[in-house]
Amino acid sequence: MNMKPRSIVIATSLAMAATSMSATAASSYADQISGSGFGTSNNNMSQSQNQSNINVSTQAFAGAVPGQATTQEAVNAASLPSQSVINTTRPYQDIKTQDMMFGEQLFRGAFSTTSGSTFNDSYVINPGDNVQVRMWGAYQYAATMTVDPQGNIFLPNVGPVRVSGVQNGSLQNVVKSAVSRIYRSNVGVYASLEQAQPVKVFVTGFVKQPGYYGGLAADSVLSYLDRAGGVDPTRGSYIDIQIKRNGQMLQQVNLYDFLLAGKLQAFSFRDGDVITVAPQKKTFVVSGQVQNEYTFEFDVNDLTIGDVLQVSNPAANATNVSITRSAGRAQTAEYYSLSEAQNVPVYNGDQMVVTSDRYAGTSRCR
Repeated sequence: MNMKPRSIVIATSLAMAATSMSATAASSYADQISGSGFGTSNNNMSQSQNQSNINVSTQAFAGAVPGQATTQEAVNAASLPSQSVINTTRPYQDIKTQDMMFGEQLFRGAFSTTSGSTFNDSYVINPGDNVQVRMWGAYQYAATMTVDPQGNIFLPNVGPVRVSGVQNGSLQNVVKSAVSRIYRSNVGVYASLEQAQPVKVFVTGFVKQPGYYGGLAADSVLSYLDRAGGVDPTRGSYIDIQIKRNGQMLQQVNLYDFLLAGKLQAFSFRDGDVITVAPQKKTFVVSGQVQNEYTFEFDVNDLTIGDVLQVSNPAANATNVSITRSAGRAQTAEYYSLSEAQNVPVYNGDQMVVTSDRYAGTSRCR
């Protein structure tokens, strides 16, 4: 019969403790943000009264909490067990807010699993490639032959035919011309590339995962770079990538040509070729009222804001640009209208913000 009144006393006591705590916390926070009464006698008196008010009589706790419970003891008694506390750690990845290097978006795995076509006309045939040859009419023959280390395929009654170094689009004419020297008429010839040779290529320099990567001879340089994790955006160059064979550079790749103009020169890889990503060149940052907010890399001495605006593509309402640049320990800021800024030079480390002023010919200060 005494259990129900006892539970009411417990609830009332806890409610009084919680009310007193809330009032104390709210008062303290309000004083803090208003800056009133810190270190004064009035404040000390208020704190003394609050301390005396937070002692709560909890006789009904039957030994679980002392007869005169402090605020912390009352809170502990009313709180959930520690294992019931909700874990507020977010399982999400933080969003990157720093400026991204232009070109970094290329390497997200799209090229790493894509093999180049062996049937494009510009592909250059290499030793190890498989070539299919069919002959019909007065002489019949059909076979798939592997290009030997000397670069030849061997045709019965015709002999070796050199096809290494021949572009795929010219393969038919090369084989037909060789056969026609023996069979002048009544023999048809068809030759096609069946399969390109698998190769392994070194990818090194400033990439995320340098290594020795397999692919096809017709795979693009983008495929091999993507397999190596892509260019390191903090240290590597997107505009100076070299393809070397036996120590000699055969091709230099500028990925900005691909990103901005869709240009990527074809290359036939061989075993042991080396792709080297050079160190990062000079950079500038552009942000604000532009479609391409990135850090860009450059390696010319006559870059201007006009060039920057061409690649960053300002919004229709953009009117001005501000430039912040470092000169030793000092920083300088310049402000131009877009028309005035066309020939202003850009230097390594410059930061440009394109803005849209509400009133032409004026600048706003905050």
